[in-house]
Amino acid sequence: MTHASAEEIVALVALDLKVATGRWGNLTPERLDAVAGSFGPEYQEAFDFGTGAARPVDPAFTEFTPPRFLRPTR
Repeated sequence: MTHASAEEIVALVALDLKVATGRWGNLTPERLDAVAGSFGPEYQEAFDFGTGAARPVDPAFTEFTPPRFLRPTR
């Protein structure tokens, strides 16, 4: 399963805001899901590789904390 168009648009808008302002906006999964959910049904479909067809999906952003680097970066 891939991401729905609504999720991709919301992620891109969040990144654009970061580039334009230097700050991240409200990126809680609940907020991102709400914004993605406000798009129409044509933006709420994802390609299902198992069936080979698009199917409706609900937005599903999650909390993610990247692991610590194994080596120092500086």
